[in-house]
Amino acid sequence: MFRLEMKYLLTPSILFTAVLSYGQGRTLNEYIELAKQNSASIRSLQNQILSHQIDSQILKATTKTQLNFVSNEMYAPVIKGWGYDEIITNIAQVSAMIQATKTFLSKENLGAQYRQIALQNQSLRDTIFLSTKDLVKTITEQYITAYGDQLTMDNTQELYNLLKKESDVLKKLAQSNVIKQTDFLAFDITVKQQELTYLQAQIQYNADYLTLNYLVGIVDTTITRAALFMIFTAQHFTSDM
Repeated sequence: MFRLEMKYLLTPSILFTAVLSYGQGRTLNEYIELAKQNSASIRSLQNQILSHQIDSQILKATTKTQLNFVSNEMYAPVIKGWGYDEIITNIAQVSAMIQATKTFLSKENLGAQYRQIALQNQSLRDTIFLSTKDLVKTITEQYITAYGDQLTMDNTQELYNLLKKESDVLKKLAQSNVIKQTDFLAFDITVKQQELTYLQAQIQYNADYLTLNYLVGIVDTTITRAALFMIFTAQHFTSDM
């Protein structure tokens, strides 16, 4: 009867602790967004698309008339009779020329170059789309793994705390000779085993949590208890980046 009463008394506190612990922290979607922002490969592909867009603008500019202004200036001073003869140099010479140039490309040639740039951009967008899907899959799997570790760690901790409280009560009963000392020692071994199980679960959670941060690109190595908050929402993928 004693153990049964303890369980019923502790159940509300366990549930309340769970609500407090999981009410904060990053969601899966937040981790995914961070991973997208920190992905060097995705940023590189996006920069290549921007480079191709610049190439397209340069190609467009080359088809327009370009004006060039060319000038030559020469000045030959005569200082206190020293210098070139003014009759020869005319003191200064200035010449200027405006030059207009235009590159003529056939519509077929120009269209082919535009299509090539468009195909390259589409290929890059497809690569970004596939890379993003792989990234989301990797982050999701690691998040679920770490979240499962977190639940296991919390459950083993709650059970250990429960057994520890019960052990304190049994210890007093053993000291009062209400129960045998051997019975208390046997129960204390169970408590030690549960403590070891909790510590092992904590180590596993720490390892998988740091792995998740590494995959996302978070450089902070601080272990945060109950840092994960399992909220799943629909992920929308698009090839337009």
